[in-house]
Amino acid sequence: MKTTITFKHLAIAVAAVALLSAAPAEAEAGKFSRSGKYTTGKGHSGAFKTEGTRSKGAWSKNKTVTTEKGKVFNRGVTGAYDKDTRTTKRSVTGWSGKTHTTESTYDRKSGAFSGTATNEKGKTLTATGTAKKGQRDGTWTGSEGKSGTYSSSLRKNGDGSYTRSNSTSVADGKTYTTSKTYSYDKETKTLNGSYTGAGGKTHTGSVTFDKLND
Repeated sequence: MKTTITFKHLAIAVAAVALLSAAPAEAEAGKFSRSGKYTTGKGHSGAFKTEGTRSKGAWSKNKTVTTEKGKVFNRGVTGAYDKDTRTTKRSVTGWSGKTHTTESTYDRKSGAFSGTATNEKGKTLTATGTAKKGQRDGTWTGSEGKSGTYSSSLRKNGDGSYTRSNSTSVADGKTYTTSKTYSYDKETKTLNGSYTGAGGKTHTGSVTFDKLND
């Protein structure tokens, strides 16, 4: 169980870097919204709605998912970006109601970054490395003394889809790999994706937008 928590927060810390490439704080100020329907490879379906606001140096958004059985789940994010220090801070309340925070810095010129994720219990995970042209490489260290390395790459496939591959190693020599492939159909406004986890199982699904207002 501890290993699962460790890798979850590693993903959070590294994901904070990706946000900087299109930081909402640098986007046009105002409100934005998205809504539509989703389906999974197992035949489940439902609806979703995302609403948010952004201004210079700050943003927030809330996503609501309603399943076919009427269950409702919420995920909220607030964030701020300091242009002078190149620091992004985020607070995320997940689907389960638990909250974690991240703080990261990124230098676009050199590609160097560092990020720290902290969960509700105060446990932290810090990731450092470089991120350039879809490639991220670095090391991570947890507050419980665990550490390792990671590598992530993004490539465009011949059919126009994209694949993100991730590899994470721990001090005992074990390596965990995951991959995610996705494509977007502009005519149907549908995003299709598949995810293969560290255990080798693949999950598929799609999201169709009926409203997209950025």
